[in-house]
Amino acid sequence: MKKIKETIDRETIKEIHSLIDKSERILITGHENPDGDSLGSQIAFGEYLKSKKKQFWILNQGEIPAKYKFADPEGYIKENPQGLNIKPDLVLVVECPNLDRIGWVRKYLVEGVPVINIDHHENNIGFGDINLVDTSQAAVGELVFDVLKLNGYTPGKVAANALYLAIYTDTGRFRHDSTTPEALRTSAELIEYGAEPRTVADNAYCSYSVSALRLLGIILSNIELFLDDRVCFLTITQEHLDSTNASSADLEGVIDYSLYVDGVDVGLLFKDFGGDSIRVSFRCREEYDILPLASKFGGGGHHHAAGCSVPGPLENARKLMIDALQEMLGD
Repeated sequence: MKKIKETIDRETIKEIHSLIDKSERILITGHENPDGDSLGSQIAFGEYLKSKKKQFWILNQGEIPAKYKFADPEGYIKENPQGLNIKPDLVLVVECPNLDRIGWVRKYLVEGVPVINIDHHENNIGFGDINLVDTSQAAVGELVFDVLKLNGYTPGKVAANALYLAIYTDTGRFRHDSTTPEALRTSAELIEYGAEPRTVADNAYCSYSVSALRLLGIILSNIELFLDDRVCFLTITQEHLDSTNASSADLEGVIDYSLYVDGVDVGLLFKDFGGDSIRVSFRCREEYDILPLASKFGGGGHHHAAGCSVPGPLENARKLMIDALQEMLGD
């Protein structure tokens, strides 16, 4: 179980604000195919930089899930950088363990431009000129809240909603064991600043397009169980996306359904989009640790939520995972 936060790295936070104060053009990014924690943290930073009258850009590789767009009413996130004269003098990377994960955004990181790294992944390699990495945090949104609050910033409704979204989604709606008293206290404080729990919950978990629901139906209709029904496989292919007119962004959160099956300890989602490799997402019950398995194949993440890529074709990826899970589960 993750430790409850007892201290705040005030010195590093002071260094972060000193660098922000000296900068005028700031690029904000995170890992490719960003989730609620990454996007919420980025939007909150955007609100803060707007209050400081800084020029900033928020860029991410991958499509932004439609269910999270409510959190960006100002349109800070730019999905297409064409026409933007992006020349940052500071880069802020949130919720990303290494720079390979930011994809094409990396082209804007040039020599001499400092990088601030704010994260909670255990496999973060400390790539920043300033690194604020705290694995005890339920979400990077918690860290961002500390960073902003300790500089005297009072979040408005947009920032409060964004940070609440970050914590709410990365704790699995306050279900994971990362849901510490501190995470709940921070969430309560964000509600006092204007966060709307129902708005966040309805958009993040109760708002689907017809295409996304049809895609989910296909995935769940082909559910498979292995190793005495302790392992659940979900699979998505490019053909499934095409036939439902859905996009890869509609897959955010689908992996969680693998653990909704009674008796399943480990769930996997295979994404086969026709390339040379298969992307595999993992989830597991709290008493297990899936991170070593993801790391074995060059991936990363958290103890109970991780991912990696393995060589295709799909059947090869499935066999690799079954063999590895047999060893992990002792079957």
